[in-house]
Amino acid sequence: MKGEIIKMAAKGKAHSVCNTRLYRELFKLLEEKATIRGQEPIIINDSEPEPDLTIVN
Repeated sequence: MKGEIIKMAAKGKAHSVCNTRLYRELFKLLEEKATIRGQEPIIINDSEPEPDLTIVN
């Protein structure tokens, strides 16, 4: 599989704090109903983006 390096902006403090708070609240709300995945690739057609957060069953 070929790879490509893409220059991206670094995540700042505000981004990290928001992610942490969001994870904490979603874990409380979802309990065992779904899985929360962070920064893991998801397959969409021919693309594999790595979103900050994904809720999956």
